[in-house]
Amino acid sequence: MKNLIKRINLEKVFNVYPISFGLAIITSLFLLFLSEELVARTSLSYSYAVRLTWVFSLLFPCVLLFEILAEKSNKKNWIYLGICVLIGLLYFFYLPQYPSIREFIRHLVLIGVIHFLIILVPYIKSNESDSFWHNFIYSLMLFLEATIFTLFLMGTLTLAIVAITELFGVEWGDFKIYQNLVIVLIAVFHPLYALSRFRSSKERNSYVLPQVVNIFSSKILFPVVLLYAA
Repeated sequence: MKNLIKRINLEKVFNVYPISFGLAIITSLFLLFLSEELVARTSLSYSYAVRLTWVFSLLFPCVLLFEILAEKSNKKNWIYLGICVLIGLLYFFYLPQYPSIREFIRHLVLIGVIHFLIILVPYIKSNESDSFWHNFIYSLMLFLEATIFTLFLMGTLTLAIVAITELFGVEWGDFKIYQNLVIVLIAVFHPLYALSRFRSSKERNSYVLPQVVNIFSSKILFPVVLLYAA
């Protein structure tokens, strides 16, 4: 556990990606609000909460993407932040009052596309294809690493809750504590870990992959992903 804590660079997150992480926290708060079912699912307040949750979960990768654009073009961050706010407003009014499963799948695909652009944008108009694939594989490994540690924490804390319940007879009410635990870990810890190890422009070119992995990713993995998406 100590090694896990040491791997999280909080100073980097708060200095480089404070807005992105703030959006992740806001998203988790809306998810917790929805999970508690404090208002009826047919009410207008619940509809607003659902749509705002979708908006903030979309703005998280959008802000990260525009932060990278600002870093690359040396433009003012507030310009890109204004664009993100506009995107959020348009997306809120675009969503139906009660989004369906189809809209949810479309939302997930849109978030996935933006995450891919986060990897692609630094190499647009650049001949550094090798560096791009290095960064692409590194980002995939970072996502997998963050997911593994999230699942590890989820299992550890779940066992701790069960142990406290059995040993001390503490009543947690119902299974919502586990549901809220999943929300906090996925919506807060996962992006916190990923952002703390996400490389800046100065760090992107320092990662070197074995030639076999580089060939596999560029000649096999990426075409398969494109075919699946199509």
